[in-house]
Amino acid sequence: MSAEDRGYCISLIQEAVEMGARKIKACEILDVGIRTIERWEKSPFDMRRGAKSKPSNALSKEERAKVLEIANSREYANLHQVRLFQSLQIKGNILQVRVVFIVY
Repeated sequence: MSAEDRGYCISLIQEAVEMGARKIKACEILDVGIRTIERWEKSPFDMRRGAKSKPSNALSKEERAKVLEIANSREYANLHQVRLFQSLQIKGNILQVRVVFIVY
Protein backbone atom coordinates (compact mmCIF):
# COMPACT_ATOMS: atom_id res chain seq x y z
CA MET A 1 0.00 0.00 0.00
CA SER A 2 1.37 3.40 -0.91
CA ALA A 3 2.06 6.13 1.65
CA GLU A 4 -0.78 8.11 0.08
CA ASP A 5 -3.23 5.23 0.64
CA ARG A 6 -1.99 4.82 4.21
CA GLY A 7 -2.57 8.50 4.85
CA TYR A 8 -6.08 8.18 3.43
CA CYS A 9 -6.82 5.22 5.74
CA ILE A 10 -5.58 7.22 8.72
CA SER A 11 -7.83 10.16 7.79
CA LEU A 12 -10.84 7.86 7.41
CA ILE A 13 -10.23 6.32 10.80
CA GLN A 14 -9.70 9.74 12.43
CA GLU A 15 -12.95 10.96 10.89
CA ALA A 16 -14.81 7.91 12.18
CA VAL A 17 -13.38 8.39 15.68
CA GLU A 18 -14.35 12.09 15.65
CA MET A 19 -17.90 11.02 14.81
CA GLY A 20 -17.95 8.73 17.84
CA ALA A 21 -16.80 5.38 16.47
CA ARG A 22 -14.31 3.24 18.34
CA LYS A 23 -10.91 3.21 16.69
CA ILE A 24 -10.66 -0.58 16.73
CA LYS A 25 -14.03 -0.92 14.98
CA ALA A 26 -13.02 1.56 12.29
CA CYS A 27 -9.82 -0.45 11.76
CA GLU A 28 -11.84 -3.67 11.44
CA ILE A 29 -14.03 -2.13 8.75
CA LEU A 30 -10.94 -1.21 6.73
CA ASP A 31 -9.45 -4.63 7.51
CA VAL A 32 -6.32 -3.08 8.99
CA GLY A 33 -4.93 -3.92 12.41
CA ILE A 34 -4.94 -1.21 15.05
CA ARG A 35 -1.20 -1.69 15.60
CA THR A 36 -0.64 -1.10 11.90
CA ILE A 37 -2.62 2.15 12.05
CA GLU A 38 -0.64 3.25 15.11
CA ARG A 39 2.59 2.54 13.23
CA TRP A 40 1.33 4.44 10.19
CA GLU A 41 0.33 7.41 12.36
CA LYS A 42 3.97 7.71 13.42
CA SER A 43 5.11 7.52 9.79
CA PRO A 44 2.99 6.60 6.77
CA PHE A 45 6.14 5.29 5.07
CA ASP A 46 7.13 1.64 5.38
CA MET A 47 9.97 1.69 7.90
CA ARG A 48 10.50 -2.07 8.03
CA ARG A 49 14.01 -3.08 7.07
CA GLY A 50 13.50 -6.74 6.28
CA ALA A 51 15.54 -9.64 7.59
CA LYS A 52 18.74 -8.77 9.44
CA SER A 53 20.52 -11.89 8.34
CA LYS A 54 20.26 -14.61 5.75
CA PRO A 55 18.49 -17.79 6.98
CA SER A 56 20.83 -20.68 7.71
CA ASN A 57 18.92 -22.93 5.32
CA ALA A 58 18.90 -20.45 2.42
CA LEU A 59 19.84 -21.84 -0.95
CA SER A 60 23.26 -21.06 -2.33
CA LYS A 61 23.45 -19.41 -5.75
CA GLU A 62 24.38 -22.77 -7.28
CA GLU A 63 21.44 -24.56 -5.62
CA ARG A 64 19.02 -21.83 -6.69
CA ALA A 65 20.31 -22.03 -10.26
CA LYS A 66 19.92 -25.84 -10.19
CA VAL A 67 16.33 -25.57 -8.92
CA LEU A 68 15.44 -23.10 -11.66
CA GLU A 69 17.14 -25.27 -14.26
CA ILE A 70 15.19 -28.34 -13.14
CA ALA A 71 11.85 -26.57 -12.69
CA ASN A 72 12.09 -24.88 -16.09
CA SER A 73 13.25 -27.97 -17.94
CA ARG A 74 10.92 -29.41 -20.55
CA GLU A 75 10.23 -32.47 -18.41
CA TYR A 76 9.04 -30.54 -15.35
CA ALA A 77 7.94 -27.13 -16.63
CA ASN A 78 4.21 -27.88 -16.37
CA LEU A 79 4.30 -29.61 -12.98
CA HIS A 80 3.25 -28.16 -9.65
CA GLN A 81 6.12 -28.14 -7.15
CA VAL A 82 4.59 -31.02 -5.18
CA ARG A 83 4.41 -33.17 -8.31
CA LEU A 84 7.94 -32.10 -9.23
CA PHE A 85 9.17 -33.18 -5.80
CA GLN A 86 7.36 -36.52 -6.05
CA SER A 87 8.72 -37.16 -9.52
CA LEU A 88 12.29 -36.47 -8.45
CA GLN A 89 11.80 -38.60 -5.36
CA ILE A 90 10.55 -41.56 -7.43
CA LYS A 91 13.54 -41.25 -9.75
CA GLY A 92 15.83 -41.32 -6.71
CA ASN A 93 17.69 -38.14 -7.51
CA ILE A 94 18.52 -37.24 -3.90
CA LEU A 95 20.44 -34.01 -4.58
CA GLN A 96 17.64 -32.61 -6.70
CA VAL A 97 15.02 -33.76 -4.20
CA ARG A 98 16.92 -32.08 -1.36
CA VAL A 99 17.21 -28.80 -3.22
CA VAL A 100 13.56 -28.75 -4.33
CA PHE A 101 12.43 -29.79 -0.85
CA ILE A 102 14.28 -26.85 0.72
CA VAL A 103 12.49 -24.46 -1.62
CA TYR A 104 9.13 -26.08 -0.98
